[in-house]
Amino acid sequence: MSYYQTQKFSYYHLIAAFVLGLIGGFLINNLYQHHRYQNLLASADVVSENRAVNLKNVANVADTIIKIDKQTAFNSVWNLPQVQRKAKEIENLSKGAIGVSATVDSYPSADKPFYIVKVFEKHPDQTTSPVYWFRVSSYSGVIQPLDLVENQYIDIEKWNPDGR
Repeated sequence: MSYYQTQKFSYYHLIAAFVLGLIGGFLINNLYQHHRYQNLLASADVVSENRAVNLKNVANVADTIIKIDKQTAFNSVWNLPQVQRKAKEIENLSKGAIGVSATVDSYPSADKPFYIVKVFEKHPDQTTSPVYWFRVSSYSGVIQPLDLVENQYIDIEKWNPDGR
């Protein structure tokens, strides 16, 4: 008699171990994915709450900063005597071929509480050339022209665009 059985070798125990390992791996993967999904939902809730708080803060900042609207800023710059004089001068020298216009180039934000108004020439070929830039405080309406030599905004009383 032999110590070992003489029966055929059976692979059933190996197949059973493989199936159990496969099921265990599948369950572990599902648990991991569920945990990750729950973390994403929790972080999305935190982000939503933070976003809501930030929007309230932005609204509060906007309420305290913006006292004049874009049209008021535009009109206050466009009606400056220096701007009107320069517009007439350009149109007269070009015999009406070049027009002068203005636009609100940027709007107030929490860190820059002013409108930027750009005055520019409109050429017949649809190109534009800047003439002046102004910064208008969204709170007080104070106008500051850009000094092109110093590249900084100055008080309007110190501004002499014509050099006259």
